[in-house]
Amino acid sequence: MATADTSSGTGGLEASIQYELNSGENAGSGLRTTLEFMVPFLSKRSSMFDLIALGVYTSVRSCGGPAVTIRAGRKDAMKKGKPGVPQPQDSVPTFQQQFERMGFTHEEAIQVTACGHTLGGVHSAEFADIVPPGSATNGLAALDSSTAIFDNKVVTKYLNVTTKNPLVVGPAVRINKHSDFKLFNSDSNRTMERLADKNEFRQACKTVLQKMIDTVPAGIELTSPTVPYTVKPVNLQLTLENGGSSPLLTGFIRVKTTDLLDNSIDSITITYKNREGRSTCGSRPCSITATTQRSSRGFDEIFAFFPIEARIPVSLGISSFVVTVNYAKED
Repeated sequence: MATADTSSGTGGLEASIQYELNSGENAGSGLRTTLEFMVPFLSKRSSMFDLIALGVYTSVRSCGGPAVTIRAGRKDAMKKGKPGVPQPQDSVPTFQQQFERMGFTHEEAIQVTACGHTLGGVHSAEFADIVPPGSATNGLAALDSSTAIFDNKVVTKYLNVTTKNPLVVGPAVRINKHSDFKLFNSDSNRTMERLADKNEFRQACKTVLQKMIDTVPAGIELTSPTVPYTVKPVNLQLTLENGGSSPLLTGFIRVKTTDLLDNSIDSITITYKNREGRSTCGSRPCSITATTQRSSRGFDEIFAFFPIEARIPVSLGISSFVVTVNYAKED
């Protein structure tokens, strides 16, 4: 989104980077491999645009950072965008102009840079003048001492002058490519001193990363936040057995239990209708009951899975169903 121009409503997070990998502004194999990783998840309802935003949530949360809200509805660019990605050799006034164009205040420019640079590092393969070959393990000089943990060490190490951030110290200083230092120090470290508080850092990162992924071209209307269903069928299928005389319904019903006490759900009941849409199933009930088999945990949610295995008389069939969650009775 670094080439966004919020005053004209152009650019932003619109996936034009897929056409800009050879532009000279976007160095590093990680950009291409990230896009290639995301390609299998493209669909009519998930653009590359949306997947990149989802990648921010996933990468930050998997490293212990704050959760940003994900909204869909973005449309992928059909051509490359304008140039304008900040470069290490740029001056502070240039940085200010670039981030202002993106819609960030000077304070937010420092915040989003610190938040982004709590992870990863600088590669010698792309920036040999900053990280000379052989000077770093596997050719990667870390931006802070905890490269895969979302914390504020990129700030605290900078402030206590123990940082090894290659964009603050080292060869970059001599060639004026110490961009982190130039930006961090541009307000006499006032913003960085506030970010030295862990809670302040976390809240600031949540705010600016949200602003970053929600910076979209004019005319794009993002959906309401994407949240998991409370109850969701998973991998349901009908399989014909015995020569087609006995359909077997299998799969799972997933129930979100994040805010529930352990073992608070006793079972679930599926009440279905026959092929004619009626709730009559002869001498047998039009219902299936299941108890929990296992649970799983995402970054922010917990789910219980209820296995389904039921034979539906072929004479009745099944056209729809309703799931009822049966909570355990209190003692």
